[in-house]
Amino acid sequence: MTELITITEQNGQRAVNARELHQFLEVGRDFSNWIKDRIEDYGFVENQDFVVFAKSGENSNGGRPLKEYAISIDMAKELSMVERNEKGKLARLYFIEMEKKAKEPQPKLLPSGKRNQQQIELIELIRANLLRGDVVAGKLLQCFKVGF
Repeated sequence: MTELITITEQNGQRAVNARELHQFLEVGRDFSNWIKDRIEDYGFVENQDFVVFAKSGENSNGGRPLKEYAISIDMAKELSMVERNEKGKLARLYFIEMEKKAKEPQPKLLPSGKRNQQQIELIELIRANLLRGDVVAGKLLQCFKVGF
């Protein structure tokens, strides 16, 4: 599935930029009022469902720095759902799919030094068997070189 909305991970928590979600959902209201109203209407809790931080740099319109909201995936799903439009439905399904993928077990890779050492040992073992005329070892070595 192509990335519709950027999901970031910090300190083991997955989050979405609320401003990016607002833009994707094509909400007809300005961002600051929309997010404040949604937080109040749906009882979202700061430092549990979202965190607020000031955007670094200057506000292009002058004035105060922009407030950014990093929201949890659960909050993003709920906000998408309550918009009651096609984009909201699409975003909600996207977040569900991304959560499923995040929960899939990831292959465990050895640290590169350890992996390289094991590869060297395997090649040496295959070569030793080749010297004794082991045909299977020859095929293994050929596969090993092609596969890696």
